[in-house]
Amino acid sequence: TLEKLKILNLSHSLYLTQSLDFSKLPNLEKLILKGCKNLSKVHKSVGDLKNLTSVNLKDCQKLKRLPKNFYRLKSVETLVLNGCSRFEILDEKLGKLVSLTTFLANKTAITEVPSAIVRLKKLEQLSLCDLKRPLQLPPSLRERLDLSENSFHSLPNLSGLSNLLTLSLDECNLTDDAIDSVNLGSLSSLSALSLEHNHFHTLPSLSGLPKLEYLYLDHCTNLGLIKDLPTSLELLSANHCTALERMPNFSEMSPEYVQINNCPKLIEFPGLHKALNSGMSLSMKPRNNISDILLEESMLQGWNGRAELYLSGSDIPKWFKHVGEGGQVHFEVPLGCSPTSLA
Repeated sequence: TLEKLKILNLSHSLYLTQSLDFSKLPNLEKLILKGCKNLSKVHKSVGDLKNLTSVNLKDCQKLKRLPKNFYRLKSVETLVLNGCSRFEILDEKLGKLVSLTTFLANKTAITEVPSAIVRLKKLEQLSLCDLKRPLQLPPSLRERLDLSENSFHSLPNLSGLSNLLTLSLDECNLTDDAIDSVNLGSLSSLSALSLEHNHFHTLPSLSGLPKLEYLYLDHCTNLGLIKDLPTSLELLSANHCTALERMPNFSEMSPEYVQINNCPKLIEFPGLHKALNSGMSLSMKPRNNISDILLEESMLQGWNGRAELYLSGSDIPKWFKHVGEGGQVHFEVPLGCSPTSLA
């Protein structure tokens, strides 16, 4: 009987204008209707298919929307709408598809992403490319977009979000390809960007973001290279980037705080001396190649910046003049020395 049917494939049924009533298919797991170019309506009984995991509606060119009760299905893992050129509306209840891992809607007429998309914590692949109209985010997401803790393999191009102020993509398993697809360099109003706990090896150039002030890269353990950063940056946090070898040129930058603790492979930090003399506060522990360079006597002369450098007792350079046992050191402060240099 049809009650035991698990896969229904009616692909390329050119005369199918409305899907059948699914009430007699309670165990259906996969629904494949791709290439049904005249299909304009999916029967509302689809919302009763408790075991449905995959829905493929690719190239259903007359389909404009899904029935509202479809969005209550907690079992659906894959939804493909690619090529549904008249598909316009994603319901706000999209966030109730709690098992959704893959959502593909390329070449559709979708113009707005509901704010509920951030609730899709299992989402691994999101694709909204080649849309017929410009993509708009709802007001709640136009200034602050938080997609943290998703497992993205790919992301839509965000270049249209020219007013976005804050973007958080922490713990999204972002690779190099995924982060390139976002086109971060086009978010001209962005002031805060958080990419912590991701898997990319190289951070794309962000020099084209004139308003970026805060950048968080903590625990990006594959990150080996940070490219150009904007001169507007006030804080860079790249703690526990254990593969990081090269920093961008800081000679034209004067951020207030740079934190690069537990970056043992760091070997290049151009412009660091100049940035420190501009008053930058640097936190870098434990000891690495860069801290060894900083601890050369010639590098520290005339310093106006602040730095936290971790040294074991046996590592203290011989040229340190004020050395003693215990928790206190007494010395005279030179004339003209800024109090902040002693913090």
